Amino acid sequence: MDEHLAEEQLLDLALRVDAHAVAHEPARARDTQHVSTCPTCAARLAALREELTADLLSDGDAGAIASVQLKDRLLRGSYDPGDAALHGFVRRIGLLFDLDEAAVQKVLHDAQGETVWEVPGPIAYFHFQPGPRLSQVAEAGVVRLAPGMTFPRHRHRGDEHGLILRGSLREDNSGTMGYPGDILFMPDGSVHSVTAMSTEPCLFVVLLYGGTPDIEWC
Repeated sequence: MDEHLAEEQLLDLALRVDAHAVAHEPARARDTQHVSTCPTCAARLAALREELTADLLSDGDAGAIASVQLKDRLLRGSYDPGDAALHGFVRRIGLLFDLDEAAVQKVLHDAQGETVWEVPGPIAYFHFQPGPRLSQVAEAGVVRLAPGMTFPRHRHRGDEHGLILRGSLREDNSGTMGYPGDILFMPDGSVHSVTAMSTEPCLFVVLLYGGTPDIEWC
């Protein structure tokens, strides 16, 4: 490869730093090989990882040690790309749920663990408190569906806004597909089910007006 890598190729490498995974994907393997022999692209990739590090690290003294460790893992190419992907939703989640950055970060941290799920398993969820503007009129939660799992048919008691964070989701009535960054809106009184279509678990946050929907578990 004589030409330098495009920005999107470098970003792909920066976010997919698992050497074992890259080795099994020919395009990324070629890009990785190019970087190893091209000082210009190697320097650009290092700079991009520095920028991602700055985005990932939070302000303040709290968690400073963890931040230093995160930066070290990122620059060595061994951080979890899922962390970076979820971090990109902080602002949107904050606006949708009327939460400050610290509150959003806690929700995302909890969603990546296994201790807070009120219902664990292939259909898992937990509730969190939306901000003061919404706390009296809406409920908020995180839902995780295992690959191929369907969240049962349910009727909404109010409008629902669902923001997909990871994986893909199908709205079964219409067949509409949703991907990370998409918001699926269901109006008051609508009845539907949704199915995780990705090979990884589908993770999404929901804002529910009118309370928890009536779910047909059987």
